[in-house]
Amino acid sequence: MKTISYKAFSWTEGKTAPDDYITVLNEPVKRPSPDFVVSRDVSGNVVSKYCDDIWDLSPYRLAGDTGSVTLYFNKMSSCSICDAKWLMFILMFMADSGRATGLRVSTILGYMKPVKRLEKYSIENKIGLLDIFGNKDHLTFFIRGINFRSPLHGLASIILHLQTIGNRRTGIKVVGGDSIQKIRKKLSLMDEDKQYPVIPPRIYSEVVTQINQFIETVYSQKLNLEVFLSNVIRDKQFARSASQQHALGFKVAEYAEFFEAATRRFGLSELFYLFNVNNLPKLSVFLTRVIHACRLMVHIYTGMRKSEALSLKVGCLKEDISFGSVSFRIYGETSKLVGQKKAVSWVTSKEVKKAVELTETLAQIIGKYAGVAANETPLFISTGYLMFSTSLRFKGKWGALSCDTSANQEVFQYLDLTKFKIEKEDFEHLEKVDSFRAWASEDAFQIGATWRFTSHQYRRSLAFYVSQSALVSLPSLKRQLKHISREMTIYYCQATETSELFNKDQHISRLVREVKPEADATAYLHDIFLADEPLWGAHGRFIENHNKSEENVKIYTEKRDELVRQFRKGELAYKATPLGACTTIEPCDKKAAREIVACISCDKAIIKPSKLDRVIERQSMLVEEFKVLDEHSVEYRTEFAELTALMKFKNRVILKDTHI
Repeated sequence: MKTISYKAFSWTEGKTAPDDYITVLNEPVKRPSPDFVVSRDVSGNVVSKYCDDIWDLSPYRLAGDTGSVTLYFNKMSSCSICDAKWLMFILMFMADSGRATGLRVSTILGYMKPVKRLEKYSIENKIGLLDIFGNKDHLTFFIRGINFRSPLHGLASIILHLQTIGNRRTGIKVVGGDSIQKIRKKLSLMDEDKQYPVIPPRIYSEVVTQINQFIETVYSQKLNLEVFLSNVIRDKQFARSASQQHALGFKVAEYAEFFEAATRRFGLSELFYLFNVNNLPKLSVFLTRVIHACRLMVHIYTGMRKSEALSLKVGCLKEDISFGSVSFRIYGETSKLVGQKKAVSWVTSKEVKKAVELTETLAQIIGKYAGVAANETPLFISTGYLMFSTSLRFKGKWGALSCDTSANQEVFQYLDLTKFKIEKEDFEHLEKVDSFRAWASEDAFQIGATWRFTSHQYRRSLAFYVSQSALVSLPSLKRQLKHISREMTIYYCQATETSELFNKDQHISRLVREVKPEADATAYLHDIFLADEPLWGAHGRFIENHNKSEENVKIYTEKRDELVRQFRKGELAYKATPLGACTTIEPCDKKAAREIVACISCDKAIIKPSKLDRVIERQSMLVEEFKVLDEHSVEYRTEFAELTALMKFKNRVILKDTHI
């Protein structure tokens, strides 16, 4: 008798794993017994059985998974529960994800959306939930009734899994492959999911500034805050109200100092007054917002996803000193790519250090109190474990994470939101980056609307601005991104061999490389091709004489894909320089000498009059400084020669233009 054994969540070890599902080959389909164990905790205790109407899959959540990890069948009609359970069981135990670990928990949870729609349709049309898959007419009508991309994608995946596994093993008949074609056709007629917008420079700089100022303010009281929290945890009376201490059985004469007196003793009065923290429940909210601010700083200076940030543990930030220079890396794990934990790292800069250190202080206190092992403590652990206002218990594997499930948990409650209102220049920047998107039709991006940030926006914006610095004209943002731009360029763009720790398909390093042609094309089009001022220099003249015709302008503005293609294939290049831009596709051998005037005679240079005037002005000031010190010095003669060459070039071009 030949049997087939199926395992779900095969990355689990030993007693943590659910039961194996064993079937006999060529025998009728047999569903699991009611006592079949669907999930166990780390101690091997049964969490959920097949007969339960609620399946808790939290023991199998991966690092960074957020939200509910529970399948609720109890909210379905009694006639649909059995079929819904069997369908979800098939997806958990039999579906082939293309990797050894099976489907990820979050993927399985996502399948519940189309399953719930199937259940509703089955009741309305008096047909069994699983029978819909085998009835061509009903399946067609069901597909027509779905008007959102996500559930359609989910339905297509479920159908493909059922077809691959086969009717003999599932007992579910599925009509021909034309159902998949119908779904694909419907998806093609729907609006494409819009790309996450690149945050306009002014708003980007403002949010970085405000979050950093908030973190700096809290960080200055980090030690006092640490001692204060330790006392709150150690002493159940400390900083509690009279009613709380009375409820604990203490008499008035035995009361410990109340919240206000306690904060005064530990030097926290000013900080707590500033953020309206006057009791322990409000302290819990404050700490949650602090953690949110620190996580946003990690997003801003690494470009990692939300799930990746939430997977970080205490001790993730490392400093590396090489050749006298300090570089920073954040080490963590990702499960987005392979379905199970895998080491990964992100380059970052010193600007993130205080945010990580502040969060680590809070995480260590919370983790220790919750009973989380020190080496497993999530960096962004939930403050709910402190039980100031909510009560969480550590279940043994992943600690609950602080993942801002409501606006009240976000640091934006402390920021000046008026600074994030979209202005004319911000809207123009959106159109500049993506001129083919109908921004005017989207309410969220109208002038006067308050910008709503997401972690994916930070990711795409960082990649966009790092890959093309010419798109950052704001001095404040240039300073804010200076270090991370340098580090990402070195490790992600210029390294001859990409490190295994960030050589992943979905890593920010790949996004930087993918975005660069698009960013280069945008900068080239607007700063050079559509420039209001005349272009000088060999290549600048070529563009003026050949490429700036009305026909070419129309081609490049209406068919930007063609311009992006040229940058992607290496046929064009663009890099901003002090005098304008460089378009060489070969390594520049003049940078080593740091000669500004070298661009003047280069056939790949574009000189912009406004930039030339600015360089001449600054060079004149430098020459005067050296002249005062010693007009016979080598430094003075060198800088004077540079200034003379720049002036001669300008006069020669002006004279030439005059005679045209």
